[in-house]
Amino acid sequence: MPLRKKTLRHMPPETRKVARLVNDLASVERRLKNLLPTIQRMEVWERADLKRQAAQEESQRRLRKE
Repeated sequence: MPLRKKTLRHMPPETRKVARLVNDLASVERRLKNLLPTIQRMEVWERADLKRQAAQEESQRRLRKE
């Protein structure tokens, strides 16, 4: 849980900097976790598209041979 501004004011300067970095790290971690499902879906779509393109190219090669 992020530290409140009031709590940060009572800390020495160096401790305050470290606390802010910890808060930022937690925020970034949360955002990355929320991005994972989107990235997974994109990878599935990409694989499906590559397979579709390969099948399309194969069918065009077969037509050219005939």
